[in-house]
Amino acid sequence: MAAAFFRFTKREVYEASLARIEEKGLPVMTITGILGSIDLGYITYRVVVAADYGANSPISMAMFVGVFVIGAIWYFVARAVRKSQGVNMDARFEEIPVE
Repeated sequence: MAAAFFRFTKREVYEASLARIEEKGLPVMTITGILGSIDLGYITYRVVVAADYGANSPISMAMFVGVFVIGAIWYFVARAVRKSQGVNMDARFEEIPVE
């Protein structure tokens, strides 16, 4: 979904990007972002409800949730540590680094 909303959230970056391709007035990035999100949603649904994939056992579901919970905790702890060190994390991601 980030690709679908990118042109709205970072308009100036999108306008200057080589990825600014439009088909019949619609940005290809937005179209592919929406289609990819729909596809990923369907795949996630099938993995969760279908026993054929072996991914809906209690341990698999706990791991599925645990990965996101631990990742979120890790992110916020690291962000707090960096903030206490005087690093402005919001400013670090305001511009794309020079390649």
